[in-house]
Amino acid sequence: MKPIDYWTAQAASYAPPYGRGLVRFTARRQHRTILKLLAPRSGELVLDAGCGTGLLTLEMAARGARVWAVDFCAEMVARVEGAEKVICADLQTLDLDVRFDAVVCAGALNFVDAPRAIARLAAHTREGGLLVVMMTRPSVAGLAYTLSRKLLGVPFRLLSVRALLEHAAVHGLHLMAREDTLPHDVVLVLQRRPPVSRSPAAPPPDRARPAAPGA
Repeated sequence: MKPIDYWTAQAASYAPPYGRGLVRFTARRQHRTILKLLAPRSGELVLDAGCGTGLLTLEMAARGARVWAVDFCAEMVARVEGAEKVICADLQTLDLDVRFDAVVCAGALNFVDAPRAIARLAAHTREGGLLVVMMTRPSVAGLAYTLSRKLLGVPFRLLSVRALLEHAAVHGLHLMAREDTLPHDVVLVLQRRPPVSRSPAAPPPDRARPAAPGA
């Protein structure tokens, strides 16, 4: 099965919101953590990168954020509601020519070339802005999920926090907060800062109000 065929088939299963049973429990917990750490503000421009059917888009818009929703699956984005703009595009080559106050990527990085996607997400984050990432890291549950996707022919790569932070640092993204949502999932809040220069400069406006990073 091609990845696009898999996600097209998945689009219908995303209704009712958050699915059912264990899927509903995990998705709601993940999104609550993201919203708590991001604390979207009224009027803020936010990119939901890898938005799926727009569950998180709708939550952020309800809090007053101006949300642009992006996903590579046309069937997914056709179901998005509440977004200021909806775009069908690949995160690995994304080029919107816009800088956002915050960029959220909930679960998509494991399905793509993470270094390429992080580079594009960083390019869309303004200085002082946030990139909030939820990803699956190496664990027993993560390995089981990887195998289940492999059997369907869908690429899925586990990402360690260390590896992600190394890729992020190359693009001026620095860890502000971390929270584990499940034994195999983690949410990271990264702030984009300007390159260090020898001449003094005013720091970027501090968008974040997160808790201290976890262990």
